[in-house]
Amino acid sequence: MTTRVTDFASQQLLVNQILRTQSNLVQTQIQVTTEQNSQVYSGLISQSNRLVNLETSVTLSQSYISNNDTASLRLEAATSSIEAVEDSINEFRSRLSNFRSTLANPAQIDQTEELQQFALDTLKDIQSYLNLNIDGQYLFSGTRSTVQPIDFGLSTLQEFQ
Repeated sequence: MTTRVTDFASQQLLVNQILRTQSNLVQTQIQVTTEQNSQVYSGLISQSNRLVNLETSVTLSQSYISNNDTASLRLEAATSSIEAVEDSINEFRSRLSNFRSTLANPAQIDQTEELQQFALDTLKDIQSYLNLNIDGQYLFSGTRSTVQPIDFGLSTLQEFQ
């Protein structure tokens, strides 16, 4: 009778081992068939941390590239705006120099109002160049990027004079 008890215990261990082996075999067959490591997320715990870290790194890199592109666009726009302001100032300086040279001639004094109108137009141009807005932010407004930086409040020649 003692052989039956050992035979029963041995048989139970053997059956459990066979069931575990069959379960592992079925799991491996599913992995081969579906080409997936696991059918559920809990089976991915060992590799999920690495995957999440890689995806986070990719997202951060894409965000960094996007921020650099935006900064580059703002820098190019600011450079163009400053160059336009310089061109406007140089054009006004040239006209003012021409006006000064003709000031000795009394017939040319009528050009004063024309020069004033040109000065007003130049101020308006400079105002528009420095009120450059990109993506809802004014580039030349300092820390308050949502506030328009320059408003001369001039719209007519009489206000300017």
